[in-house]
Amino acid sequence: MSSTASLKSLNINNINPHVKAAKYAVRGELATRSEEYRAKLAKGHPPTPPDESLPFDKVISANIGNPQQLDQKPITFFRQVLSILEYPRLLENEQ
Repeated sequence: MSSTASLKSLNINNINPHVKAAKYAVRGELATRSEEYRAKLAKGHPPTPPDESLPFDKVISANIGNPQQLDQKPITFFRQVLSILEYPRLLENEQ
């Protein structure tokens, strides 16, 4: 390959149309059950019959990548360090 060969870059015009049409959807048993529980809670529990009452009053969606919803602290420090490594001029700012 010569050093003057043009390099192709991926862009919206040459990407596979199936990739452009792809949609993200939370699926599966866990997501389905959590929505069922949310619906039950929205109607107010205990539902009929009483033996189906839920032992909780809210549903936390921990399967979709939101650890702060579980009171996990954000990883701000690590992001800040990586930012400084990527852009050292940030150290010039006293804040």
